[in-house]
Amino acid sequence: MKSTQDDISSFERAKLDPAFGDNGILWLHAPDATQTFAKGLSTTADGSIFISLACRFGQHAPDGVGIAKIGPDGEVDPDFGTQGYAIYPEKAARMTPFAPLILPNGDMLIRCLGGDAYKPMLMRILADGSVDESFADGGVQTFDLKDYRLIAADVVPMDDGRILVFGRATHKVIGSTDGIVIRLLENGQLDLSFHQTGMLSLSFRGDATTNASLGLLVDDKYLLAGGTETEALIRRYHLDGQIDTSFGVAGEYALPSSDINTSWAAFNDLLVTPEGKLIGVGDQYLDRYSGFLVGLDANGHADPDFAEGKVLFTPPRLGTSTMSKLALDTSGRVVVYVDLSSEGFVLGRYSASGALDETFGDRGYLYIGFGEARELSLGFAIQGTRGILVSGQIVNTAPPMMNRAIIMRVPHA
Repeated sequence: MKSTQDDISSFERAKLDPAFGDNGILWLHAPDATQTFAKGLSTTADGSIFISLACRFGQHAPDGVGIAKIGPDGEVDPDFGTQGYAIYPEKAARMTPFAPLILPNGDMLIRCLGGDAYKPMLMRILADGSVDESFADGGVQTFDLKDYRLIAADVVPMDDGRILVFGRATHKVIGSTDGIVIRLLENGQLDLSFHQTGMLSLSFRGDATTNASLGLLVDDKYLLAGGTETEALIRRYHLDGQIDTSFGVAGEYALPSSDINTSWAAFNDLLVTPEGKLIGVGDQYLDRYSGFLVGLDANGHADPDFAEGKVLFTPPRLGTSTMSKLALDTSGRVVVYVDLSSEGFVLGRYSASGALDETFGDRGYLYIGFGEARELSLGFAIQGTRGILVSGQIVNTAPPMMNRAIIMRVPHA
């Protein structure tokens, strides 16, 4: 493996699960596509895998975006879409899909960015792989809002079929940027019973590039997370948009900075534990990027039962790195997905109490990859008791040249 800044090159490569695909690997290629790009993935209770894809079809056909359905052990499902792939022409140039959200009835929501400004969009695909033409405008909600320009969006389906969209938006006239909550009906249209406009602006420190980027609805309160130029930040709000001052300090939790020269910090992912506590990951910049992991109690204070209330950072041996995603495995352990700036697929694992699991990989971190090619890590999911899945792209500009979409599985042990 190529070196980042320290001794990541010395990491022992993970042993892939031979029961998955071809000795742990599944290469993906959509029918008739000249190039297939694997993005985020999700799994269901029966182990099925759904992975979002972007595809190129050459000069004489539009580029596409969609889904592939994979069986639990890496076999493409021939009954889904066309030979297991459901790819549709882009609604905007350079659409980038994220991990699909699987709804209780098997339908899927796919959050995308597209166009020159990488505008957020939302697609709905039915369980058989066809586009839900009744959703929004022909299957895609493009968020053409009257007063706001949506910049970042995180999608949270509700139990009743409605959809919450958390993120940040800039007012088209005033120019200010704040957090926002948008509520859609099940058919993808704005829910005008929600604050009369279908949206609610929420005060959040930062600007158009550093502000809220993800959110949750927890116990009838909104959580927004993201960052300012110097602080990773979580804020909690009542349903009317007022800040909930019982959370953290005056309604917010700001990640303690170890240095006043920190020039960037933001949360990238946030989850609620079965006990109602919060665990979040993100990154900060001080000389180089490093990832962080932090546990909070239900009211936004450092959780003394998680890492003794301390903030955990990626070890120096990983070099430039960020923590982009996290999940709990079936044993309650915290698995984090680490981005090494296109230099590999890396996972870290911590106990439920925040202790680094030294039995996992190399001193708690596991490298999955090939060691020579450029490795673009993009997706990650816990597949029940079967193992951990990662997805992305393997790019090699030297012989043998390749640019191929991939899914790999490693066992939990």
